[in-house]
Amino acid sequence: MFSEGRPMKIYRNKVSILYVEDEDNIREGYAKALKRISSNLQTAADGEEGLALYKKHHFELIVSDIKMPKMNGIEMVKEIKKLNPEISIIFTSAHTESAYLLEAIELQVDGYLLKPVDKKSLTALVQKLSKNILLQKENEIQREILQHIMDSENSLSIITDGKAISYASKSFLNLFNITKISDFKEPSLFAYINSKDDAHRTINVKNKSFFISISKIRDNNFLLNLTDITKMEKDRVETVQKAYVDTLTQVYNRNKFEEVFEYQLRQAKRYKQNFSLAILDIDHFKLFNDTYGHLVGDEILILLAKKILENLRESDLFARWGGEEFVILFNNTTLQDAAELCEKFRQNIQSIKHESQEIIKASFGVTEYKENDTINSMFERADRALYTAKGAGRDQVRSVV
Repeated sequence: MFSEGRPMKIYRNKVSILYVEDEDNIREGYAKALKRISSNLQTAADGEEGLALYKKHHFELIVSDIKMPKMNGIEMVKEIKKLNPEISIIFTSAHTESAYLLEAIELQVDGYLLKPVDKKSLTALVQKLSKNILLQKENEIQREILQHIMDSENSLSIITDGKAISYASKSFLNLFNITKISDFKEPSLFAYINSKDDAHRTINVKNKSFFISISKIRDNNFLLNLTDITKMEKDRVETVQKAYVDTLTQVYNRNKFEEVFEYQLRQAKRYKQNFSLAILDIDHFKLFNDTYGHLVGDEILILLAKKILENLRESDLFARWGGEEFVILFNNTTLQDAAELCEKFRQNIQSIKHESQEIIKASFGVTEYKENDTINSMFERADRALYTAKGAGRDQVRSVV
């Protein structure tokens, strides 16, 4: 997110720095260098003054000398760490103060520079820590958002390094019917974490669907929040069904067909691929409705759709266009091959068994994509071929170039 080569001004007014140094000339000189990194800089002459300023302003980064009057840097940082254990600290120290080094290490400081301090080394370290602080700010925002999600009744949360879980919420344990983290035996979750696949943020466990929010905490530990979206996923599928699937026959409807057709048209124009279109119409369908009623007519439509799907290639698309009319899109298929496939469909349709004992027949009109075609021009040709098949006695396949 942040590169080494980006100008330091991006950190100005973002990271607050407290610089504590008892020698005036040193403090003034190094303060100028630090202000190039952050305009939000304040200075203090000793530990007591530094502690008072911290309590008032809550700085994010502290650069401090160790040996100072009134309160030294170690004592000041100990008090500040009580208020904020995660505060970033850089100590500066003379060679003769090496006795303080062990105590500084125990405080888990972020940097320890020996005096006289090289300004480039100091500013480079401050710049590096500033980047980390900004990243931590972003992570904190993510954690706050995640916390709101975690507090909802459908959420589950864990902390993991991708190999083992170090923390799990009660709702997570309840989902897997376990009382201890060590009893968790679901490899799919770890597989997702280790795949680092940001494109797919859902996972299915225990016959439920969950949306995964993941945030790196520190080192190799991640906070995962799983939000139960089973109902949302079900609603989404139902919405897609209503939008793209014909209610009666359960095949694709006109909306879906037009969407795929437009995509196929773009592919054909771009890659010079051919494809074909067929319109099929049940012969004398009105007689079925007039003789047996609309319920039987619906049964005929359902049986025909099922028969076509049973023999349809995976690469092709079949949809109900309206009434007793259906359409087929033959992907990467010539006119001759499409006509031959439609002839097989025509014969298969006649094998449909229905309690009315009527033989079901259908007519087909087929055409092939030509350069500069549109959906309207192709449908016009296919419809013309279908009209020819009907006029020639029905129950046949006709094609037009």
